Amino acid sequence: MEDMEADPIIEEVRRIRREHAARFGHDLRALAADLRKREQQQPERLVSFPPKPARGKKTAWPGLLLNPRGVVLDSRGRRVPLRLASPDQRVTRAA
Repeated sequence: MEDMEADPIIEEVRRIRREHAARFGHDLRALAADLRKREQQQPERLVSFPPKPARGKKTAWPGLLLNPRGVVLDSRGRRVPLRLASPDQRVTRAA
């Protein structure tokens, strides 16, 4: 990699990150707890995005998708229990 001039903003962010980690002895759980506490203190600074739609192939049932692993998901991405009915082995939605 060629020599690049140090960006002062990046250096400042890295310095602050190192200082913050040192305050908690580089303990990841303590760092995460501190960040969660700060989020609660300033909720207006948080950004939230709407949930992403489930990805996969559409199934015979409206609102259900088949993910790449063959698991049927509802519109919120939750697994939907299915069972095979004999003798013709048609897939039915479990009650």
